[in-house]
Amino acid sequence: MTSEAALAIDLGGTELRAALVDRDGKILAFAAVPTQAQAGPDVVIGQIEALAATVHAEAAALSIVGVGVGAPGPTPTIESAGASAWT
Repeated sequence: MTSEAALAIDLGGTELRAALVDRDGKILAFAAVPTQAQAGPDVVIGQIEALAATVHAEAAALSIVGVGVGAPGPTPTIESAGASAWT
């Protein structure tokens, strides 16, 4: 089994999904929940955090070496990440 994986997050309008995927594209862990968009952005962000924790717990021995996020509609290029030291 590989020791590295990427975290994939799908921000769907009706469902949020997260998966850990190896370099060959094999899904190593997967979780999904209905999107609670009507509850506001803080709730949705909490859902995303919980999904990421769930899939990582399913494959805790893996190192997450990348993150990909899919979102509906056009999204602008992020020029910086605020207070993060790596921007």
